[in-house]
Amino acid sequence: MLAVAFLAFLLELLRVLRQRLTWKMAKKLRSRDSPVKRSIKKDANPASAWSSEKQSTGSSDSNSSTSVSIGSYRWFLCLQALLKMAHFTCGYLLMLVVMTYNVWLLFAVIIGFGIGYA
Repeated sequence: MLAVAFLAFLLELLRVLRQRLTWKMAKKLRSRDSPVKRSIKKDANPASAWSSEKQSTGSSDSNSSTSVSIGSYRWFLCLQALLKMAHFTCGYLLMLVVMTYNVWLLFAVIIGFGIGYA
């Protein structure tokens, strides 16, 4: 029963981590004028803006901060995807636990969510 409460706590923890990671990346994108920021405004593909930026400057690595921002954005997307998969896995496991119709396990899930939210 303690493991079920910990799984619910972990689910809330993953949700908070994803939110904080999103806020952190949004703050980075707002702080500097990067092609990632421009491409998010125009379209959903930051790589296309980066390649057009390289073509307009005429060199592939004239601005090292551009490649860092694209690389960090890609890592951000990979990390977000991994956290999302872990979040859904925990959610479905908790759904299966609740579907056993055991009241004590249901209370463990609710307590875990409460502790994780606090």
